[in-house]
Amino acid sequence: MFCAQVARECKLPEGTVLEFTGELFQPIPWTVTTKKGMPAALEKKYHGKEEYTFINVPPVFMFQAKIFSPPRLCAIYKRK
Repeated sequence: MFCAQVARECKLPEGTVLEFTGELFQPIPWTVTTKKGMPAALEKKYHGKEEYTFINVPPVFMFQAKIFSPPRLCAIYKRK
């Protein structure tokens, strides 16, 4: 259900199936080596590849999961 909502909010084509990659990261400030706001290793592995979608984890989900720190998280989903 949540994956379908993510696909809809990301304006992906209808019927797109997403799968959580298991990767969460805290957004980081821009630097010369981290231009996309994610750790360099994740940027190299996932950014710029059509089959991956990045989302900000909604605060309500973090609260329900009792995650209070860090205050923001991003998740990486793979398009099937």
